Amino acid sequence: MPSFDSAFFTWADLRRSNFQGVDMTNAIFTEADMRECRLSKAKLDRASLSRVDLRGSYLGGASLVGALLGGADLRNCEGLTPGQLAGAWIDESTHFPPQLATDEWVLARLAACASGSSRPVPPPTPLPS
Repeated sequence: MPSFDSAFFTWADLRRSNFQGVDMTNAIFTEADMRECRLSKAKLDRASLSRVDLRGSYLGGASLVGALLGGADLRNCEGLTPGQLAGAWIDESTHFPPQLATDEWVLARLAACASGSSRPVPPPTPLPS
């Protein structure tokens, strides 16, 4: 698996990049332009994706455990599921695709992140019953 572990991409223009299956654990993407990226099966665990523009990106099978997604723009993302967000840090400034904006699991995760301290990231939110 290719790796950009702990890489620094702050403010980078990464539009339409292909990161399929790439390990980007602990990478810093703060405020990067990642529109229309291919991120299927990418490992973004503990990555800083704060205020990143991911509109139109494909995130199917990407791992986001511990990823910081505060202020990230996820509108029009494809392949993103509530389960992928269950272990990520999200907040009221995170922009979700329409199908996830009102999802019970996503709303539960928002509440868990809002009620906890900013670090460490709260444990994964279980599926609402």
